[in-house]
Amino acid sequence: GHCFMTEDAVEQYNVFRNNIGVLPSPQNFGCSHTHDMTFTCPGRSDSNPSPFWIANPNNYFIGNLGITAGVAFNFETRHVMGKTRREFYTEAMKVGSRGKIKGSTPCAEFSGNMAHSSRQGVNNYPRLTCRPGGRNRYENFTAWRCGVGMSAHNSPSTSMPMVGSRLVENIFGVRAGLPETRIELVENQITASPRHSWSVPLIVNKYGKTSDRSLEGAFTIDRYTQSWVRCHGGY
Repeated sequence: GHCFMTEDAVEQYNVFRNNIGVLPSPQNFGCSHTHDMTFTCPGRSDSNPSPFWIANPNNYFIGNLGITAGVAFNFETRHVMGKTRREFYTEAMKVGSRGKIKGSTPCAEFSGNMAHSSRQGVNNYPRLTCRPGGRNRYENFTAWRCGVGMSAHNSPSTSMPMVGSRLVENIFGVRAGLPETRIELVENQITASPRHSWSVPLIVNKYGKTSDRSLEGAFTIDRYTQSWVRCHGGY
């Protein structure tokens, strides 16, 4: 299963600082928590484990390192679940919007984290919308030699800023999960993978489905990022 996780999504205001999560092993509970309205399934996407599995983004992730075959830092925001929901219902309803996490909490802080040699450095699913009250951005993230450096699914009304990232030799630098996704790139450095001729800095959904129009709709890019990638990206 996962190395570090917010299990029932009731967990808030915790600080995960300077931790290392490496190669978690899959675990199968024989059930899925995503549509379990009995809240009895102990599984938390453990068949595809992450070093850091984040069910409630209203926590602080600072200076951590993740390495895995899957997603190093995975945000999966749904609702308060598990034993908390069954036995402490009143407390569960105080979190988010009556226990709903998706689109109902701030993203407290995600800064200075790093992923190495993973399928994806950071990803979120389902769509992530951060309420006011947190830093609500990905800051100073480093991804080295991953399949995808950073990936985001979010609502069209919300632009997730990625600020100060160093995305080095990933096959795909930044991925927008859908054409409706909105990502703001600010002062990022992105370099190509020298081992993959099809390496590109930006992609929408997956290779072969990206168009100029979808890129223009999904990404807002500052001049620093544009200039740095043109001069140093190696694409």
